[in-house]
Amino acid sequence: MNTVQHPLALEPLMYPEAISWWPLAWGWWIVALLCLLLFTLCIVWGWRSWQQRAPIRDARQILSHYQQHALQSPQANGQWFIQHCNHVLKQVCVHAYPHAVGLSGGAWLHFLQAHSKQPLFDDHYGQVIAHGGYQPHCRYDIVELYQRVDQWLVQLPLTQETD
Repeated sequence: MNTVQHPLALEPLMYPEAISWWPLAWGWWIVALLCLLLFTLCIVWGWRSWQQRAPIRDARQILSHYQQHALQSPQANGQWFIQHCNHVLKQVCVHAYPHAVGLSGGAWLHFLQAHSKQPLFDDHYGQVIAHGGYQPHCRYDIVELYQRVDQWLVQLPLTQETD
């Protein structure tokens, strides 16, 4: 057997310890704090937005209840549903457009059209919502009127108007 001996008697290589992930460098602490701040701001913004839309959520729920009542009850005539639709719309306007609460007729219709992204009340249903509550025999589809009023509520931005 041949045994080869190295001319230099070297010890095995010694590697340094692996770099630990803890404690974090100051840059990572800044990133963590910024992420925490961003998360907190998103939660606060979401909560405020949810709270701000609460009147609209409530109004849509009430409007849905009125529609079901109007469809199921023979006592609820056409005037009843129109008056209650107007009441719901004006209750929502109290929060963002207080000057609109006293409007009626053509002025109320103009306000609804001006604050709508879509032409929801430009046709027959505009006249129904503006004047139908005062007419004894107003012909309209309850479901269609409900959908238009609901769509107006959905697209309504609740920001304070400065008039």
